[in-house]
Amino acid sequence: MTESGGVDDDLAERVLVLAPTTRDAVATEAVLRGVDVACRACRSVDQLCEEARRGAGTVILTEEAALSDQSGGVAALLRDQPPWSDLPLIVLTASGADSPTKLAALRAIGHTTFVKRPVQRSTLVSTVLSALRDRRRQYQARDYLRERELQAEMLREAKDSLAFALEAGRLGSWQLDLETGDISCSSLGKRNFGLPADAELTHATLLKLIHPDDRACVEGEIRASLERGAEYNVEYRIVWPDGSEHWVHIRGRAAFDERGRPVRMAGVSLDVTERKQAEQALRTNVERLKTEDKRKNEFLAMLAHELRNPLSAISNSTEVAKRSQSKQHVEWSLKVIEKQVRHLSRMIDDLLDVSRITRGAIDLRAESLQLSSILYSAVETARPFIEEKKQTLSVDIDLDLEGMKIQGDATRLEQTFVNLLNNAAKYTNPGGRIGLSARRDDGFVVVRVSDTGVGMTPELLARAFDLFAQGDRAAARAEGGLGIGLTLVKSLVELHGGTVAASSAGPGEGSEFTVRLPLAEVAVAEGTRWKEADLDAEKRGVRILVVDDNADTAAGMARLLKLLGHDVAVAQDGPTAVEAARSHRPDVVLLDIGLPGMDGYQVARALRNEGFATAVIVAVSGYGQEDDVRRSQAAGFNHHLVKPVDFDSLISLLGGL
Repeated sequence: MTESGGVDDDLAERVLVLAPTTRDAVATEAVLRGVDVACRACRSVDQLCEEARRGAGTVILTEEAALSDQSGGVAALLRDQPPWSDLPLIVLTASGADSPTKLAALRAIGHTTFVKRPVQRSTLVSTVLSALRDRRRQYQARDYLRERELQAEMLREAKDSLAFALEAGRLGSWQLDLETGDISCSSLGKRNFGLPADAELTHATLLKLIHPDDRACVEGEIRASLERGAEYNVEYRIVWPDGSEHWVHIRGRAAFDERGRPVRMAGVSLDVTERKQAEQALRTNVERLKTEDKRKNEFLAMLAHELRNPLSAISNSTEVAKRSQSKQHVEWSLKVIEKQVRHLSRMIDDLLDVSRITRGAIDLRAESLQLSSILYSAVETARPFIEEKKQTLSVDIDLDLEGMKIQGDATRLEQTFVNLLNNAAKYTNPGGRIGLSARRDDGFVVVRVSDTGVGMTPELLARAFDLFAQGDRAAARAEGGLGIGLTLVKSLVELHGGTVAASSAGPGEGSEFTVRLPLAEVAVAEGTRWKEADLDAEKRGVRILVVDDNADTAAGMARLLKLLGHDVAVAQDGPTAVEAARSHRPDVVLLDIGLPGMDGYQVARALRNEGFATAVIVAVSGYGQEDDVRRSQAAGFNHHLVKPVDFDSLISLLGGL
């Protein structure tokens, strides 16, 4: 094996001999082998140098050979030695070769020992053994230096690995001198505190970076760690020099001197801002979900209550009609039932609108509109409810708005202002005042709906437009409603490119809602209004097939249609409907979608395939969203009506055939 410096370990303690004669070399070799010393005779200086580079404990050569080395081989050999090596030379001098000049020249060669010739056996042996002992000490120094180098290399690799691991883990290292307060910190550690790599950091400057609300806690944790000798493990907020707030996680331990006094602390730092933000977002989401779940439960309870109210009125009116033969009582009952059915229909329409809006599935039929007409129409729609509560309504619409247009959906905009007026009436006591005003403000029209009602607290005001937000308002429970009207208002206004805001001076001080809508940039012709057809559903009877799996619904619809003079057949499932169509040959099919046996879509396709190409097939369904309408059209339906069917609309539809 070859070790550092090119020396072969197996040859490391041999003696190289350059004797004047072969006989001298053989004699020297014999003497040394007698004391178990390996020996190698060389014939020239070049061979001696070559063998020495392979390995040698010492070299024996004559004075003449050393002084006559014209090529400088020995000098080069000694000059090229590694730092730990100083190869011993034993120079055999001639008798009388002790002049100062010669001795200086021989000493200049290297680590030299002089032995005068003729050499005594004992002198040679003791000199060689002394040189070999010296050489062994050099080997020990070599091994020690090599071990130090290996340890230094391992330390460098460990430091590099630690630095890489710290960098990969985004960990900054730090050390605090407890006596001076100075902190030595890696560049990443300084970066965790928002500092440049060349920044000076002390315990005092660090405390200034810690959030004021966290400083006392941090100092307390440091004291506790020093007193107990325990790990220092804390998370706290810091304020970077740029003013931004961050979170760091600091871990470390104290080092103690021989008397048990803490002298320094060392550890790592980690920027945990993203984790803290994620935790806060999670907590916020959990609280939001809890709140929404609570509101959902409150809404479901309220929905049950709101459904029971009209159902109770309908049930009572039905009993009155059954038990009284008075025409007056029957007419009263019918009016109540009609009113409550309209109320239920509006409730369901609002719920469907909320569903569409939350899914982003609501479509506006935009046209150029005169807003003043929309407002007057909304006032007339809301007026009966306001008058029923004996409230005063004032309307102030700027005359300048009469000729101004906005781009929007007339039905949705009227719905918006009706909701605001009804909301104002709902939360205003009898005798109170409600106002609606409209003014132009640059490129916008500003509509305000105000009341002298119960007002709102700042907390309720902040979430006035949230879904089901009326859950905390006792007046809402007394007046009825699902708490979704203002949510619809906000969504519809924003869909028209506008804004809506609520204000209130507090409980008992009334409220005001302000709607800002952009005016149309270019005035265009007013959108075509639907012309009310001069319909007379009774002018001619048609054959109608009513298909519904609810027997009462089907029978009630059939009876109403027969009263109008139509020829009506009834079926209550899909296969029966197809059979009835074959025998009855209807002009119109009023077809429920959710049927047993075959659903309404399958029945419609079957009828089209059976040759009923000209029959008018009308979907009658509890599902009335745009996707439902498109699906029914794709299946072959001509029209789509939503339950409960408005009978006037059905009469108009039949009258147009």
